[in-house]
Amino acid sequence: MVAMVAELASAQDRDESFADWSLKKMRTGFSLVYRAYSSQGGVIGTAEFAFACERGKIGAIIIPFEGTYDDQKQRISVYIERSHDPTAGPHLTQQWGNGNKYIFLNGDDQVGALTNYLKAAQAEGEEAVEVLFAADFNGRTDVLKIVVGLSDFSNGYLHFSAACGR
Repeated sequence: MVAMVAELASAQDRDESFADWSLKKMRTGFSLVYRAYSSQGGVIGTAEFAFACERGKIGAIIIPFEGTYDDQKQRISVYIERSHDPTAGPHLTQQWGNGNKYIFLNGDDQVGALTNYLKAAQAEGEEAVEVLFAADFNGRTDVLKIVVGLSDFSNGYLHFSAACGR
């Protein structure tokens, strides 16, 4: 998984795009990446929410905005809610692993629950979901939020799954 994150973070070329999602071929597999943007102090930062496939195994990865995340805990609670009305509808809470500068999710059941949640939200007309998680950085704990667009997610994931041989 660490090799996939390093490759995902440095990959620049886009093989195929599905609205806001990009399907990329990497040396050791494929990734389906959503990039979120933020502007603070005149500087545009990016965060990534991605699915990566290596040797037929699919995992999910969040690379937070640079300089916002340096947590040392082993497990990180990730809370995903629909963005149009956070008080309505189901939420998804999962425990993700910590890579110190990124977080990851492994396991077919957990990744399946995540993809099913995103597909269902898109099918029900949601334009985006909010991904929230606590982050410790420089001794300060903050809640980080990444808004992930759902435009054409299901189609992108279908192509990603096929590329992964699933």
